[in-house]
Amino acid sequence: MINRLPSIGIVCLLVIVGFVGFFNFESENAHGTLVGGPISPPGEIWDLAGSPYIVVGDVIVLSGAILTIEPGVEVKFDGYYSIYVDGNLSAVGNKISGINITSNKITPLLSDWRNIQINSTGHAEIKYCDITYGSCGIYLDSSSNNNITNNKVHSNDYSGIYLDSSSNNNITSNQIYNQSDSSGDGIYLYSSSNNNITSNQIYNHSNGVGILLDSSSNNNIINNNITSNYEGIYLLFSSNSNMINGNNIFLNKGAGIYFWWFPSNNIITNNNVSSNSYCGIYLAYSSNNIITNNTVLSNNEWGIWLYRTSNNSIANNNITNDGVFIKGNQLSHYNTHTIPDNNTVNDRPLFYYKDSNGINIDGISLGQVILANCTNVNVKNLQINKTDVGIELAYSMNINITGNNISNNDVLGIYLDSASNTKITNNNISSNELIGIILYSSSNIDITNNDISSNLNDGIKSWFCSSVDIINNNISSNKMRGITIHGPPSSYNSITNNNISSNLEEGIYLRWSSNHTITNNNISNNGEGIQLDFQSNDNTIADNNVSNNKYGIRVLSSSNNNMIISNKISSNNVEGINLSSSSNNKIYHNNIINNLNQAYDDTNFGNQWDNGYPSGGNYWSDYDGVDYYKGPNQDILGGDGIGDTPYAIDDDSRDNYPLVVPIGNYIFLYEGWNLISIPYIQSNTNVGDVLSSINGSYKAVQWYNTMDDNDHWKHNCSLKPSHLNDFHDIDHTIGFWIYITEQGGISFEYFGIPPFENMIITLYPGWNLVGYPSSSNKTRTMALNNIIFEQDLNAIWTYDASTQTWDEIEEFDYFEVGRGYYINSKYERVWDVPP
Repeated sequence: MINRLPSIGIVCLLVIVGFVGFFNFESENAHGTLVGGPISPPGEIWDLAGSPYIVVGDVIVLSGAILTIEPGVEVKFDGYYSIYVDGNLSAVGNKISGINITSNKITPLLSDWRNIQINSTGHAEIKYCDITYGSCGIYLDSSSNNNITNNKVHSNDYSGIYLDSSSNNNITSNQIYNQSDSSGDGIYLYSSSNNNITSNQIYNHSNGVGILLDSSSNNNIINNNITSNYEGIYLLFSSNSNMINGNNIFLNKGAGIYFWWFPSNNIITNNNVSSNSYCGIYLAYSSNNIITNNTVLSNNEWGIWLYRTSNNSIANNNITNDGVFIKGNQLSHYNTHTIPDNNTVNDRPLFYYKDSNGINIDGISLGQVILANCTNVNVKNLQINKTDVGIELAYSMNINITGNNISNNDVLGIYLDSASNTKITNNNISSNELIGIILYSSSNIDITNNDISSNLNDGIKSWFCSSVDIINNNISSNKMRGITIHGPPSSYNSITNNNISSNLEEGIYLRWSSNHTITNNNISNNGEGIQLDFQSNDNTIADNNVSNNKYGIRVLSSSNNNMIISNKISSNNVEGINLSSSSNNKIYHNNIINNLNQAYDDTNFGNQWDNGYPSGGNYWSDYDGVDYYKGPNQDILGGDGIGDTPYAIDDDSRDNYPLVVPIGNYIFLYEGWNLISIPYIQSNTNVGDVLSSINGSYKAVQWYNTMDDNDHWKHNCSLKPSHLNDFHDIDHTIGFWIYITEQGGISFEYFGIPPFENMIITLYPGWNLVGYPSSSNKTRTMALNNIIFEQDLNAIWTYDASTQTWDEIEEFDYFEVGRGYYINSKYERVWDVPP
């Protein structure tokens, strides 16, 4: 019995081992050598005869031992295991016969096994190996003097090669790439120094980094080809004194080279950084770096971007279809850099001036202008295209930017940060890839007479600025907003006399912005005309033409105490005026005409849709009331231009005093006969031209000519042959009758030049049919001015078409603009009509 025990034990052991082998290989690989556990000195050789080697547990190469993996060998991991090297690893294949280190699964996945880990006492020579489907391909843990060359390290989950507290390693001529959906990095250095990373091909880490240095210094990153990663080369935290030289860095989704949080004293030289989707070279919170002799080409947004950095040197770079952009929050971020004009942008010099006064840049061939802490500078008559930002100025004052063509730039046309007393006039700022003009924390800026069009975001965008005047510009066809003003704080800006049209979103957008004036603009064919949003309070919107937008004017999100007055709001496709969750806004004297829905007020938190009596409310084109009465209660016979019944917007919002005649150059003409005059001076007095806005809506015009005793009445009638008409001209001095055929009446818009001085009308003895060429209503005494009523005149009458009654003008009655008057004069007198 005793003699049989050993043989029984051996048989049982063989059976168990055979069963285990059968279980592992039947579904994965039916042949191979099982390996796992410690390798003691002197070590092991994994040769071709035993291949494939199936790793069924962690392999630990003990100190003093050598694991040699010969060319052509396959090493397959059958679980989440590693090869730990405390001794030596020699995995050296050749060009013809490499070593394959991978998963043992038929359908391998990322992280099927762990990694090859070289520990602090270990050393590795890894050459011509194909390392796939691990968590990390090669991991150096506090390890030095390893050579990792000519390998393919790909389709690993975390990093292809990871260096942790490791130094003096040589990583050369490897191909390191990943599956397209992997978040892993190519080469990751953490707290590692004095390593050489040279001549590697690193690509397709689409959610990771090609080469990532985290708190790692004095490394050489030289002659690598880094493409199609998220970031190309990324230096993080105190990664200092590294050399980045001669690399080809292109087609990465983020930045080609990215510094974040205090990398300093690094040298970026002789690299080709091109066609990266975000930025070529981006330095953030990083100082004392050198960027020299690089080719920076056609990166999608920024070429070289310095963000809150100082004391960097940018010299002798060739920058094409890109530029240099500086952004900071203090002066030292702008004026401590060294940027000589030996940098070229599109083969023209880059001009960077700091701490300068009295510079005149006029008509020079240059690629880009950057001014930092400069005063009294003229930037004139330049052609700047296909850079990142055409003109940038920061912490500068008394700058004139005039007559430049700044178009087709990658990001911005003009950028101002902390600037003041600057004029931007008569420039073409168009077709830039983001914003035409951006202002940040600036004041006393004049933007006048520019063409700001077809930019792919906003025409003008202002953040935290005050006393900005935007006047007489064409701001059109921008792919987002025409003008955005953003706060807080942002106040006391004015937008005046601009053409703001065909912008895809809002024509004018205010957000957290107060105390602005928006006046006399033509705002048409935008997504929305004007929008006040997020507590934009105490703004004035007046005398604008807001038409053919989706919404005319919107006031949203607790935007309170705004004035919307004397605007023409017409033919907007959804609503003319929209108030939502906003209070105490005043809306009156607007012409609200032919909008799909004229107005909306969700809850009416004290919004006021009229200005009381007699000032009145708004003109509504769909108002169907009548004007037979006057007075605060509309109960006194006689029209006053105010409808006798309120205009209902909704159940709790109404205009109590709707106007029956539009505000401005309009006269409402009732169906039938009307006695009117044209208050403005006409350059062309032809009847058809003067009445052009109502052509087809009248059939007869006539005037009483006091001086023609043979035929006092002069006629122009559409029913007569033209040669029988004897009334051909209308000027500002005459009153005339017009017969309106339009059912319900029509608004007549008149044109011309307002009277700015006294107008002269000669009154002849007897009845005179005259006009009232003035810009305002005046009492009889004030209107007659130089004529005394009972001494010089017998009577003054007018006709009220709304009530079809004659009214005699008494002492305290008003002469009204747009009405015609019969004046019976005792003598021939010259009447000086006050304007």
